Amino acid sequence: MAKGFSQVYGLDFGDTFSPVVHPTIIIIILSLTVTFGWCLHQLDVNNAFLHGFLNEAIYMKQPQGYTDLVFLQHVCCLKHVLYGLK
Repeated sequence: MAKGFSQVYGLDFGDTFSPVVHPTIIIIILSLTVTFGWCLHQLDVNNAFLHGFLNEAIYMKQPQGYTDLVFLQHVCCLKHVLYGLK
């Protein structure tokens, strides 16, 4: 699935969520906080999708740059979720 070989059209395709905060959003939130006199707190969160476990076996080709020349035909068995994996 990491390479898209087992995806079903219309079921597994869609937008990929990108957990990146744009600087514009931070500026807007800070300006709203000052304007309305709100209290602002900071919170650090570990993203579950970056540290999650898989419920099924997923295999993928060896990534470029990490190919083992002795085992060229071997594949990788994923143990954790990859960023952008649907």
